[in-house]
Amino acid sequence: MVLLSGCSSLTGPQSNVNADNQFAATPEYYLGLAQQTQGDASYGYQLQAVQQYIRNKNYPAADKTLSAIPSAMLAPQQSAQFLLLAAQLNLVYDRPGKAYTQLSNIVNTDQLPVDMQVQQQQLLAQAYMSLGQTVNAIKSRLQLSKLLTDPLDIRQNNQAIWHASQSVNDNTLQQFSTDDSQPSVEAWASLTLISRRYTNNPEILVAQLRAWRQKFSDNPANNLLAHVLPDAGDVLSTPKHIALLLPMNNQFTPQAQAILNGFMQAYYQTPLLQRPQLSIVDTSQINMKTAYQQAAQDGADFIVGPLMKDHVNSLADYGPDIPVLALNYGSMSDSPPDNFYQLGLSPDNEATQAALRMWKNGKSRVITITVAGDWGQSIVNDFSQRFQNLGGQVVASLAIDTKNNLTDEIAELMNVDRSQARAAALRKTLGEKFTFIPRRRQDIDAIFINAPPGVARQVLPLLRFYYAGNTPVYATSVIFNGIAAARRDSDLNGVMFTDMPWAIAPTAGQVAIRKQFATLWSSNFAQYSKLYALGIDTYHMMSQLNRLKVFPQSAFHGFTGTLYLEPNGHLYRQLPWARFVRGTPQLVKQ
Repeated sequence: MVLLSGCSSLTGPQSNVNADNQFAATPEYYLGLAQQTQGDASYGYQLQAVQQYIRNKNYPAADKTLSAIPSAMLAPQQSAQFLLLAAQLNLVYDRPGKAYTQLSNIVNTDQLPVDMQVQQQQLLAQAYMSLGQTVNAIKSRLQLSKLLTDPLDIRQNNQAIWHASQSVNDNTLQQFSTDDSQPSVEAWASLTLISRRYTNNPEILVAQLRAWRQKFSDNPANNLLAHVLPDAGDVLSTPKHIALLLPMNNQFTPQAQAILNGFMQAYYQTPLLQRPQLSIVDTSQINMKTAYQQAAQDGADFIVGPLMKDHVNSLADYGPDIPVLALNYGSMSDSPPDNFYQLGLSPDNEATQAALRMWKNGKSRVITITVAGDWGQSIVNDFSQRFQNLGGQVVASLAIDTKNNLTDEIAELMNVDRSQARAAALRKTLGEKFTFIPRRRQDIDAIFINAPPGVARQVLPLLRFYYAGNTPVYATSVIFNGIAAARRDSDLNGVMFTDMPWAIAPTAGQVAIRKQFATLWSSNFAQYSKLYALGIDTYHMMSQLNRLKVFPQSAFHGFTGTLYLEPNGHLYRQLPWARFVRGTPQLVKQ
């Protein structure tokens, strides 16, 4: 749940905050000012203190401070501030009903500063969503759209409306799509219905979107559509013959088989008369030009694969005319061939998501740990670049080489070896024995790790041994293979990591599919469970590409994550977060 940090239009005297004062703009600073003043001024400072507590995520202190303010004594605008802050806290504590009541009790809303009106509508939308009142949430955001001026805020609000509209049933959408008395609601409902009904019929899809744009040319939902709608001939047709380019006879065959098993599971869920023809081209011993030509000769009108990064690069360089959904991300430029799409499980995106999460959690100085080699260094580079662009600093890095002594490497990383060296020098100087407790480095507030479970299970105990047990640790999905192992993973307790829903938050339907796979392919599934999910999403993605092309800001909620189509054909995976608790991943609220 995304909560606001508080309203900027706080009444009361403006304090002259001294930037050199370490207590300035902290809750304690404002509470100190409140003690020095009386009446409205004192209440204003107390409200500012509550706002700062919320910004710092110190919700118990915010709740306690807010409860001590006599709400009946507040001036009208301060009363509105009080109710906004109380609503935020109730949303934090999962009490949307109380939040809604407080927001509804705000009077004379149109007389409040605009930023307070904005906050009220944002919080109302969140409360409505938590209460399952999606249509009311959309209406709040439509009201909010009239108040916003910042382009980024407008875009995020439009995305929130679009996301919410996806959960409204067709009957309700149909009702609102013909309601001329609410033009904004009518526009969004109509667009959502078009996106659902005509994805697999490109000619009708484009025609319907052009008609919609002409009717609702001023509606902000236009920003969700491609700036220039494609011609019907440029929209993908439903595949009639799919060729899968996979290595079926080399060291990567187990991975290819896992993807194929997942793909076929989704394929057989399609009604018999709607299933496309399938063929498999074994890429184990042939180059991509030959593989592509074979697929074309077989009559394929859509290609899935290849799997290996160098094969993806080779096929892109060849410039195929048949649409391609590759199973990895190549290293070609940002201008790949038309209709060349790429979906994979590389942790590169996860590293940048981890950097953003850590920064939002208030972390600014970190160390990184990864396995040695080009792959590990690439992940750390992506993380470091993103984290530094946000304003953070990577203080030190360790690339783990299994040939070296890991204990010594962790000790050096945490500067414990220096502490031990200083103690040894002091003993020599004094000529006496004394009790000594080493100190780790004090210049970090978080650790980023990119390592498989076997390595991570060695690293985490050593970090605790060297006095970093209370330092938050964030990781990529590499730390979890997708199969819960509470006893083995107990050493990973406390680690936060990002991963696909299939692995850390499967739905009831996904759990049933996982059990089916585990029964049919027990050994392969245990090792490559996430590739099964990739196979399933790949099959479904073929029918979603049209929608993602004409609605660039929309997403497909798949087994491997929430997928967005980027301009370069990459499918970006937005992932949820989990934390190891008693050796088992537990979903973390956003």
